[in-house]
Order: sequence, then structure tokens, then C-alpha cells
Amino acid sequence: ARFAATGGIDLLFGMADNQAAAGIKAAEAAGISVGLGKNQLQVVGGTCLKEGIDAIEAGKMYATQSQIPTDLGRATADVIDNYFNGKTPKKFEWQPVEIITKANAAQWKAACTY
Repeated sequence: ARFAATGGIDLLFGMADNQAAAGIKAAEAAGISVGLGKNQLQVVGGTCLKEGIDAIEAGKMYATQSQIPTDLGRATADVIDNYFNGKTPKKFEWQPVEIITKANAAQWKAACTY
């Protein structure tokens, strides 16, 4: 709403889905149309939270990504366990990340509700 006089904003990015969901509520409270259509505020989140999946399914958020904290916690615990069992950790431990949109939200729903 603050930028309406200059054409508004096109995209809102929430580092986590709960931040994106709060942005959606704020935009709607300000009378800003949120969704995936032309002249609507597009929203993208992250960290695969229930709020994000719900917003994607409702057509209010375009995408999130599969950075699931419980998976990261398990992977971290594995690295620590390996270290204390004499294994040298790699310099980097990459975790796979997938983009979650309406097309694949159903397959991520359970994993993103932790």
C-alpha cells in the first residue's frame, strides 16, 4: 500500500513461509489483491511450512522450497555422529532443495507439516 502511488510492488518474498503468510494477510488488509494473476501481488516463501503449503493450495502464494528444518537437523546430527566416530567431515554438506508449487504441493504436504 505504501508504494501504491508509484505503481505498487509486484512480488513479496518471505524468507520463511510464516513470514510470507503474514505478508499475504497484511496485503489483503491493505486492499491489495494477492494471487498469481496479472496485477496481483505475487508471493514466494521458503522453508516448507504448513502456512506456505496452505497458501499455495489457495492460490495466494506461488512457491516455497523444500528446506525442511527437521531434515536439516537429522543431517546435522549425522555429521556430528560421524565426526565423533572418527570420520572427517566434508567441507560442505549439501542438502537437496526442490521448488514446491501448486503442481507438486500435495506430495510435500505431509513433509511440510512438522
